[in-house]
Amino acid sequence: MLFAIEFKLVINSSKNFEDEILKDNKKLLYALDSCARHAVNLVFCNTKPKYEESFHNAIKSAEEGVTAVFIQSYYGGNNEEGKKITPKPLVKIANGKITDRLPDDLFKTK
Repeated sequence: MLFAIEFKLVINSSKNFEDEILKDNKKLLYALDSCARHAVNLVFCNTKPKYEESFHNAIKSAEEGVTAVFIQSYYGGNNEEGKKITPKPLVKIANGKITDRLPDDLFKTK
């Protein structure tokens, strides 16, 4: 198997999603140990979560070998009513580097 992928869509501001992200990171380690060459945890969020920092920490805590990505896009409230906000993604690459984009050669096969 070339890829093991976990996909999560955060649709509300619940602390439970942090635990789910952490569980997905662990599940991907099992896939790497058994047969996958690459493991990717994709987390999409369509809200401005109350626990955003916790979600970021869960992404950053992905073990070496797992690439974790947090992508967020939502409509702003208060004085930005109706304006779509899409911050740069948070990416923890399998080698441990944290960045805001996936390198072009990340999944190159030999």
